[in-house]
Amino acid sequence: MVDKIINEAKKIFVTDNVKVLERLLGGMSNMTYVILVHDKPYTFRLPGPNAYHFVDRYVEQKNLKIFESLNVTNETVYFNCEDGIKVSKYLDGKSLNLVDRSSYPLEDIAMLLKKIHTSRLKAVNDYNPFGRLEQYENLVLDLGHSLDSKYLKTKAKFLEYKPYLDKQKKVIAHGDAQPSNFIITSRGLKVVDFEFSGNIDPIYDLACFGNIELEDGLDLLKVYYGERIDDDKYFRFYAWRCFQALQWYNVAYFKEVVGMSKELKLDFKKIASNYLKLANKLIKVIEKYKNNLK
Repeated sequence: MVDKIINEAKKIFVTDNVKVLERLLGGMSNMTYVILVHDKPYTFRLPGPNAYHFVDRYVEQKNLKIFESLNVTNETVYFNCEDGIKVSKYLDGKSLNLVDRSSYPLEDIAMLLKKIHTSRLKAVNDYNPFGRLEQYENLVLDLGHSLDSKYLKTKAKFLEYKPYLDKQKKVIAHGDAQPSNFIITSRGLKVVDFEFSGNIDPIYDLACFGNIELEDGLDLLKVYYGERIDDDKYFRFYAWRCFQALQWYNVAYFKEVVGMSKELKLDFKKIASNYLKLANKLIKVIEKYKNNLK
């Protein structure tokens, strides 16, 4: 793998002066390394197998330019829409998944996300959550596998809330705003990885932040809205977190059936099971708020 990265980087930068320093932790789909080119650091993203099923690289590239214009991320110097290889200027800092959760700079995170959400800019695509869910399901169905009956039951309950979620105002959003994608730098907080960006309810990003611990997302929700939190916002938070669990269940299930658990040494069957358990748990929470919606 290291040899492949070195060879690709040599072609991109037209030089032999390339070194690989380390692989960055985090992510189930991509491998990201820190490289040196003429002693200058860059991050080099190499998409994992089957990543093209879940990400439209042409959309990602166009949205990336929008986020770069907001000065919330690092600069991309090379992007290949065909193979998904991306090279960016290195952000010298620490991602939030490497710091104690009690040290999360929630005010800075809320401010950064508000800068994105209130920019009045639009992504080139809507996130289209329900269409995306069907797309991910079809990946498994097309391979001759069936969907878990527990998943179908939970999804059916969730779809009862589709009309309400569909009518929420859509803004440009990161789409995968989990802690590992926020970087604390000397120049302030930055955010990276825009593969799942699109236009959607801004609370979707806050729910994403609860990816590791649900409480982190709830804490961010309170900071983002201050005292202005009603049942509607709590409902949308739990609903989108439930959707995300259903979405990532499908991704993990697909990776299991195509043999990626063995290839990547990750138990995607267990990961899928855990996401389904979370979705079932959140469906019960959502129901507590549904009668108070406007």
